[in-house]
Amino acid sequence: MTHPSNLPQLQHWSPVVTAKGVFSAVECEMIMALRGEVSEGGLQYEGLQGANYRESRVSWIRPEETNTWIFSKAYEVVREANDRSFRMELSGFTEPLQLAEYAENGHYDWHLDIGNGPLSIRKLSFI
Repeated sequence: MTHPSNLPQLQHWSPVVTAKGVFSAVECEMIMALRGEVSEGGLQYEGLQGANYRESRVSWIRPEETNTWIFSKAYEVVREANDRSFRMELSGFTEPLQLAEYAENGHYDWHLDIGNGPLSIRKLSFI
């Protein structure tokens, strides 16, 4: 299969990009202090009823004046990874950040971060 010459080619493409040390230990503590109400994490996907695909607790961080630094820092890392590896047309965050807490045997099995409705516009996810 040939690649159309007018499309940019991505060198060293990988479906996963890592960035270490994005948030310091102090910043992580500050983020944890901002979390909202914690609830059991769920997985909404047709055909998975009753399956144990996720074992975690989640809370949400919505953009507010006190936490814009979190969104700014995360967006910068996502933007750099996107520019380097994916080249998607991004418009910023469209949802609150989900803060997941995992116990020792907690897990979230393989899944797609896309769905119907508002989830249909997701292009990139980050953890």
